[in-house]
Amino acid sequence: MGEITQVEDNIHTQKQSFQGEFQGVLPMGRTFEFIHGYSKEVLRGNINIAIEDPDILNRNWLHKPVTIQLTALYVGRGRPRYTLMSLADVLPNDPPDAPV
Repeated sequence: MGEITQVEDNIHTQKQSFQGEFQGVLPMGRTFEFIHGYSKEVLRGNINIAIEDPDILNRNWLHKPVTIQLTALYVGRGRPRYTLMSLADVLPNDPPDAPV
């Protein structure tokens, strides 16, 4: 888990990393779906306005193994709302070394 930032009494944000694959990105809606590699849970979230061309995620990262860092916004004890803040928060997973 990442650093927790208190915004208000019952609102806080936290950086979280996930390994998995983007399943799809809606560039006009600035939303994404991501399958977490271990739990197979589908994470849905928003794409920050700082990412000028969200469709780059479809072109470069769709169905490829990556590690992403998301900002999770928690309100009270509710479910987190995820946001991808920057393309720098998307890193390729290195393939396992091939046997020699």
